[in-house]
Amino acid sequence: MITWQKDGEDVYEDVDLGETLPNQDGSFQKRSILTVSAEDLQKHTYTCVIQHSSLEKEIVLHEEDIRILKPVRPTASLFQEEATSLEVVCHATCFFPKTVNITWRKDGEDVPEDMDIRKTLPNQDGSFQKRIILKVPAEDLKEHTYTCVIQHSSSEKEIVLPVSERRILNPGGGSDGESDGESDGGSGGAPIGIIIAVVVALVALVVIVGFVVRKKKNSGFSSVPPTSTSW
Repeated sequence: MITWQKDGEDVYEDVDLGETLPNQDGSFQKRSILTVSAEDLQKHTYTCVIQHSSLEKEIVLHEEDIRILKPVRPTASLFQEEATSLEVVCHATCFFPKTVNITWRKDGEDVPEDMDIRKTLPNQDGSFQKRIILKVPAEDLKEHTYTCVIQHSSSEKEIVLPVSERRILNPGGGSDGESDGESDGGSGGAPIGIIIAVVVALVALVVIVGFVVRKKKNSGFSSVPPTSTSW
């Protein structure tokens, strides 16, 4: 159990208690984040208290042992798996504290539907990431102006990303091009079927000619020139 105390009293508000996660060696880890203003840190005494069945005595971390994380502005991006995909992802990462507001707008108005809002996830450095997926036909992307808007306490100014700046992760995906085995029947060459037929015919002709020549050599007959007849 991880709890926060302010001047010796338990704190229940502004506490983000993360999930218990496994480590590679079979042990576990857990984090608890207290959001507090710089003024309160100077006026009050904050401690983090850890209790576990393996401990005879609880662990108490004082301010000098606590890592102070300053607000960090999100790094944001837009991407799409393929140009023909119906999903556009707005992704914000490396921000702190955890609370963030991400919305989609269509022609300046909030989009209330056709969105997949994912959970806010922790990064290894103590920051967070979050994504929101807009599901929209390709025609609407061309006919309307879509923007992703990110609001975070680290900045008074919101981050606005127009969908026109999105990255296509797989530009060649979903294309309707012809397969490599097809021929367009142009004048650049004869159809494959005709070429194969001609080659087969030539091979057969060579075999027949070779057989006739060999038979003549092995027959023992020689050609006799015609004799002239006197009258």
